[in-house]
Amino acid sequence: GPATTPLTGLAVAATTKLSSCPAACTLLYGLTDLLIPFNTGLAPMFGCVFNFQTALMIVLCGGVASAAAAFFIGRVFQNRFLGWVSTVPEVQRQFSFVDRAISNGGFMAVLLLRLIPTPIPALNFLYGLTQVNAPAFLCATVLGNLPGSAAIVSSAALGKTLIFARGRVTELLGGVSPWQAASVGIVA
Repeated sequence: GPATTPLTGLAVAATTKLSSCPAACTLLYGLTDLLIPFNTGLAPMFGCVFNFQTALMIVLCGGVASAAAAFFIGRVFQNRFLGWVSTVPEVQRQFSFVDRAISNGGFMAVLLLRLIPTPIPALNFLYGLTQVNAPAFLCATVLGNLPGSAAIVSSAALGKTLIFARGRVTELLGGVSPWQAASVGIVA
């Protein structure tokens, strides 16, 4: 078998701890998504550690909880923000345009914006500053985050499977060579 190093041992220990506590992973994902303004890479990591269904639930629930928290924080500051915006005509004009587009579009506007992969959690605060309906925002967030979350989690799980396949890659890919599969991925 492969040689065991201190780093390998640490990775195995961390993976064992993580896989035994999906609720803590959901909380960790939600907090990092809320507090760190860029993609932390936790979604692919969870795709490697957990089975697909568990990893998807962790990423989806954590992401939606984070989006909801940011949205409602935005609502808390909405009046103060709108008061400031009213003192700067150019900003007011620009924000009014964004607010009308998102608020009038409601569920469909948020859903379509969610389908565009943006690793910028700050957008959730912006949605809270608009007049968009909270239930529409939350439903569109769940549905809009689902495809991207599933793609990231399943890609990581597939990568893990291929790494551990040890020469059985073509068999695992249903007779498709790794080069053919990579070509399809690059073109897609």
